[in-house]
Amino acid sequence: MSRRKLVYLLTALDDLDRIGRESDALWGRRQTRTYLRSIRDTAKNLLAFPGTGTDCSDIRAGYRRKRAGVHHIFYRLTGDEVQIVRILHERQDAASQLQ
Repeated sequence: MSRRKLVYLLTALDDLDRIGRESDALWGRRQTRTYLRSIRDTAKNLLAFPGTGTDCSDIRAGYRRKRAGVHHIFYRLTGDEVQIVRILHERQDAASQLQ
């Protein structure tokens, strides 16, 4: 039995960096660390429960999303990987960001 791997694409890592900078400026370092940890924990849970996210093939074929606070983790399943594609604020236009 193969074990799934969690892979963050560069776009998702850039999103995490941006979320960290913006959150730090608004809420401080301690709250930022807590929030980023909750996003990473939500992503990690997708390894055990990859189908829990909402299908969003209407935005991009094969993509799913899972809410983490005020952000959505967009991901896809490929073979033995859960690929985190983007992490977008709920107010961002996901369709334009994922094209």
